[in-house]
Amino acid sequence: RNGNGIRLDHSAPYKQRSNLAEQGVKLLKKRMHATMRAKGVHERLWNYCLHYEADIHNRIWNPKTGRTGWESVFGNTPDISEYLDFEMYGWVWFWEPGIKNASIGRWLGINHYCQEPMSSFILKANG
Repeated sequence: RNGNGIRLDHSAPYKQRSNLAEQGVKLLKKRMHATMRAKGVHERLWNYCLHYEADIHNRIWNPKTGRTGWESVFGNTPDISEYLDFEMYGWVWFWEPGIKNASIGRWLGINHYCQEPMSSFILKANG
């Protein structure tokens, strides 16, 4: 056990089936690749797509537990309103600070690092 009372287990190398976390990683990677193929997302944007898929997966109801992953960890119902308006790599209009005209870009997901509500990662048309 470590200092926090968590029991540490070591799995055999190259035996992903023995570690439940590896199955979750496999599921997310599978969903990420499917989304990237379906939407035509460039391979350099894989990290945005993986983050998006992890966010969606954590907010989907699990029939085994009767809760979402978010509820299991934080104890409250997740707010999914930010995910209803946009889709991964979809076209969006956005405004930059100090510029009056809207620009077009691709929506890459929610920016959880910013405290502003409804802030997102946007890929500009010029890349």
